[in-house]
Amino acid sequence: MRSGHFEDLRATFRLISDDPRIQAIIIAFCFGALLEALAGFGAPVAITGVMLMAVGFAPLRAATVVLLANTAPVAFGAIAIPIITAGNLTGIPYREIGAYVGHRAPVIAVFVPLLLVFMVDGRRGVRQTRPAAVVIGITFAVTQWVSATWISVEMTDIIASLVSLAVAVAFLRVWQPSGGDAATESLQVERRAQLASVGAGAGGSGSGSSSTSQYEITPEELDARAGALTPKSIARAMFPYVLVVAVFSPAKLIPAVDTRLTGTNVKIPWPGLSGEVLTHDGVVNGSTTYGFSWLSSPGTMLPVCAVIVALAYGIGFSGLIAEMKAVAIQMRWAFVTVASVLAPGLCHEPVRPDDHHRRPDRRHRHRLRLLQPAARLDRHGGHRLGHQRQRPLRHPPAERRRARGHRPDPARRRQHRGRRRGQDDQPAEPDDRRDRRRARRPGVGDPAQGAPVERGPDHPHVPARRPPVDRPVPDAPVTASTARTDLRVALFATCFNDTMWPDTPKATVRLLDRLGCRVEFPMEQACCGQVLTNTGYGRDAVPMVQRFADVFEGYDAVVAPSGSCVGSVREQHATIARQAGEDRLLERVERVTPKVYELSEFLVDVLGVTDVGAYFPHRVTYHPTCHSLRMLRVGDKPLQLLRAVRGIELVDLPGDTECCGFGGTFAMKNADVSVAMGADKCRNVCSTGAEVVVASDNSCLAQIGGMLDRQRSGIRQMHPAEIPASTEEDPS
Repeated sequence: MRSGHFEDLRATFRLISDDPRIQAIIIAFCFGALLEALAGFGAPVAITGVMLMAVGFAPLRAATVVLLANTAPVAFGAIAIPIITAGNLTGIPYREIGAYVGHRAPVIAVFVPLLLVFMVDGRRGVRQTRPAAVVIGITFAVTQWVSATWISVEMTDIIASLVSLAVAVAFLRVWQPSGGDAATESLQVERRAQLASVGAGAGGSGSGSSSTSQYEITPEELDARAGALTPKSIARAMFPYVLVVAVFSPAKLIPAVDTRLTGTNVKIPWPGLSGEVLTHDGVVNGSTTYGFSWLSSPGTMLPVCAVIVALAYGIGFSGLIAEMKAVAIQMRWAFVTVASVLAPGLCHEPVRPDDHHRRPDRRHRHRLRLLQPAARLDRHGGHRLGHQRQRPLRHPPAERRRARGHRPDPARRRQHRGRRRGQDDQPAEPDDRRDRRRARRPGVGDPAQGAPVERGPDHPHVPARRPPVDRPVPDAPVTASTARTDLRVALFATCFNDTMWPDTPKATVRLLDRLGCRVEFPMEQACCGQVLTNTGYGRDAVPMVQRFADVFEGYDAVVAPSGSCVGSVREQHATIARQAGEDRLLERVERVTPKVYELSEFLVDVLGVTDVGAYFPHRVTYHPTCHSLRMLRVGDKPLQLLRAVRGIELVDLPGDTECCGFGGTFAMKNADVSVAMGADKCRNVCSTGAEVVVASDNSCLAQIGGMLDRQRSGIRQMHPAEIPASTEEDPS
């Protein structure tokens, strides 16, 4: 503006079209996108808003038009700083993020020119300028999509704005809208009314328009200036923007130039921090080294362009410094606002997607707000959904129901496992399971008849597990040297582990192999059918039961690192075969299921091992999952294995026997209840100060870990197989 070429630029736009609706598209949309790409941070809104006021727009209308126009290019503004910052914070390559954004932002960009015209002149304007608005919008959208996906994320808005501007000029050479004079007149009337009201509000001093008086120019003066333009004056007016494109294009589009510029970056290690800060994986944290991009950064290229423009316009260094100082003063609050928004995100270590081992610094986890249950569940200081307690989600005793006039329906009674018989009219567990007389493996099942039963402190009606009745309790942990090595063991990985947690089956194989077992992985194995059975499609699960028997019938033992899936095999497969009337399949299932073990059962009951030579120097808390605790009744076998690990600090989990709220499809069908239960579980986990939470089912760890990750708690989630598999030579 100091050089006077800014007025030439406005006059150049006047040459393209004198229709204010088309000028709104060209100035606010096309030229505003170019300014957004080059400067950003509010500069395009301020500059194009003044330009629209100069060509006859009222202040409020000009402001709303430029704000709407800025929605199309803002994602790639300031040489794609939002995209690059998102990549730095998440660890995702910023070009991938730019490609995703480049597939969505164009959908909005197509309609922005039409909306701009509607804001300027209503439906009449849309009807009269529709062809130009549609052509410019589609051109910008397609160019933005192509550039963000295949050319350059940084150059996306520059390319899209220039191409759409060129198409607009070419299209308006062969077509001009009607009704431009009427639109101009209505805008002038509105402008005079607004400026008059602002002046009256300021005491008639006219100060309301003084801030824009230096940019005021009448349409007649603008027409006269446009008529006096020469190719040289137009070129000088466009020179700064052409220069920026000429500088940024080679730097971003030519790999050799990009590599050469990036090679000038200077790495500055932070004193006292560089090389001393480790991630949870034990890897040196690279964020302690500052990368100073003194030449390759857009923040350096733009000042270089500014110096060249100042010299070409004859302003000189003194004029350039004075102008930069004035702009800095005008933009000071914009700088503070943007820095305040971006700075908090830069204070956290990046959390990469699907990376369950990188966590933010655990020192900050207690400063973060935990997830809260839904308001309708948060009663009496908590949601009161303690699993297997007497208060929640239960029918009142029979006497109270009869007093209320309730007539019981035996077919629809709720059945809760783990209730003491005679406590109310609820059975202790479902009748078909209580009365089932299946052969049990030695040491797995109920305590011997007449043996004293120790009740848990939190749940007195749930019996604690006693040692297996067929072998004495050892005085010291049994070591791997006594393990049996003559077993042919099949690994049942489970589909959940195979898909989402493959490290768990791998750790299981390493552990069993170290103990001398001959481990095989049958490639024909598939899902156990638990999902179908639990949702009422038992008949559809028959082929899965058949396949399980076919695959695992010939092995001495079948081991799975999942209490849930082993519980499904041992508790549901026989029922499925029986209800389907498959007698031969039922016989095969009854031969196979006694050989199916959860990992801790197999190690303690079959191999007779608790000390497997593991080393894990971390603070750990253990969550016993519902299926392993109540269906398989593994008791404290996982804890026996964990206690024998050298270096471990094992801490008790408050409310450990309460459900985490996952329950498969339960978490989707009863989302509020699931979140409330999970929030309590996560609160208890965080209260232990543990570095790692362990559970025998990765499905439960997915529920707990998902909430902990969203809270940036810094607590890792691991399966019990991974800790015993960890050694000093091969740590997990």
